[in-house]
Amino acid sequence: MKVTVQVAEIDRLVQLVQETPERAVEIVQEWAESVKPAEVKILPPAKQTKIVKEEHREMHLMCDHVLGSNPPLKASGCFETLIKLLQNHKDPQKRRIREKNTMVQQSIVNIKNALDLLYFLGVKKQAIQFEQWFVFKDDLPFVEEHIKILEKYRHLALAKKSEILTVKEEQLKQQMERERTLKLIEMDRLERLQ
Repeated sequence: MKVTVQVAEIDRLVQLVQETPERAVEIVQEWAESVKPAEVKILPPAKQTKIVKEEHREMHLMCDHVLGSNPPLKASGCFETLIKLLQNHKDPQKRRIREKNTMVQQSIVNIKNALDLLYFLGVKKQAIQFEQWFVFKDDLPFVEEHIKILEKYRHLALAKKSEILTVKEEQLKQQMERERTLKLIEMDRLERLQ
C-alpha cells in the first residue's frame, strides 16, 4: 500500500501539535484515523526547501547591505552582537534589551542597515514601562542558519579589514620609500652644488 500526504496537511498537523503539545499523541492518532490510506499522499518538500533558500537569500542580501555600507570593523562588531543576541534569545532575561543599551547603540542602532537586519531576525520594538525595548519573538525560524550566516559575514568583515590594513601598510611603505628616495636625490643635488 502506497501512502502519500500533502505537505500543507502535514504543516497543519505540525502546527496543531505545536499549539497543544500536551495533546500531541491524541492529535496525531485522530488525524491518522480520519484519513483513509488512499487519500494520504506524502509529497517531496520542494516548497519548504524553496522557502528556506529564499529566507537565506534575503538574509545574505541584508548582511551584504550592512557589510557594504559600513567600515569593516563596525560591521564585524554588528555581526558579533547579533550572533550573541541570537544565541541568547531563549533566555528570559536576555530575550529583551533596552534600546538605550550602550552596546546596542554602538553596534546596531548607529550602524547603517543593522536595524533592518535586527527586525528581519525576529526582533520587534516594544514600549515597556515608558522605555523602548527590542524583544525577540517567541518562535524564531532558522536561528542556527542565521547564526552561521552572521559568522560568515563577521569573518568576511574581518578579512576585509585585514585586507585594507595590508593595503594601507603597503601604501605607507611606498610613501616612506618615496620620501627616502627624494631625500637621497636632494642630498645628491646638494653635494653636486658644492
